[in-house]
Amino acid sequence: DRSPAVVVYEARDDGMDVAQYADARFGLGLFPDERAGLNDLLVRYVESELEDVAFRIDDAFLLPTIPDLMERTLLRRHKERKFGKGCIEQWREQVPQLVAKLTDLLHPIDQMLARTPFLLGDAPVYADYALYGVLGNLTYTGDNDIPAQLTHIHRWHNQLTTHKLPLRQPVPA
Repeated sequence: DRSPAVVVYEARDDGMDVAQYADARFGLGLFPDERAGLNDLLVRYVESELEDVAFRIDDAFLLPTIPDLMERTLLRRHKERKFGKGCIEQWREQVPQLVAKLTDLLHPIDQMLARTPFLLGDAPVYADYALYGVLGNLTYTGDNDIPAQLTHIHRWHNQLTTHKLPLRQPVPA
């Protein structure tokens, strides 16, 4: 493909501009019209409610894994400016409560996945990949796992890990 490069960036708070561009360009099926409202609601739930708890669990373990002192310092500064001094240590102390809260928040998702291979049917939509990303961050350091009792999420996660998107030839930009 020799078409000129197109710069796409996130211009809205929902952060889906790049994904919607890729979906339209390559026909990925991430935003099917018949699932539009549900997909949007799920993405909002995943990227607000779930991510808010999951990142705290992972961040409680992330700092020591960063080898560069400057990067560790910048991460701590960023977190403490937003969440207060000592927030990372506080989250480390609260890990059991945070995991319980995350498990509770993931329970409706697990129930949904008991009936379908992916969140909204037989093929993944953007909400599936948003959730996959949040769980990827949760487990990034190796200190945390997806809660064991969420068996349908485990099955879904394994399935999505090996799923191949049906790419078509790009549509000219």
